[in-house]
Amino acid sequence: MARKKGSSDLMKRTDDQSVTISVPNNPSYLRVIRLVVASVAAELGYDYEEIEDLRIVADEVAYLVMHQASVRGKVHLTTSQEIGALTLHVTSAVADGGVRPEFDPVSRQVVSALTVQVKLGVTNGECEAIVRCHPPARLASD
Repeated sequence: MARKKGSSDLMKRTDDQSVTISVPNNPSYLRVIRLVVASVAAELGYDYEEIEDLRIVADEVAYLVMHQASVRGKVHLTTSQEIGALTLHVTSAVADGGVRPEFDPVSRQVVSALTVQVKLGVTNGECEAIVRCHPPARLASD
């Protein structure tokens, strides 16, 4: 049976510029998150090197949230755009209230170098990471 154009069980657009995806809490699904982030970044005009940087950021942030999440839960990614720059919002339910997520020193340095702002926390039983990325170089040079 052929799928209708634009339909997907895995990824859905929540508005003209946002995409939401939910994957099982399993590191093997990090590649799906990286692929979605790369696809959205390409649509926003990021160049190849910038997209690779964003894939690294997505991987680090999603892994951090997965590590905090309940084993049987799902990890949710929502991408959005503000003034041409990509924002990643990654969440998952945590067991027993959870603890505030923290990057290891190397991950913190990598993510900080590749982004504008990172917010980490646990709110209402959810581990949450919000990452605001640099705008594409093409916008910065305009």
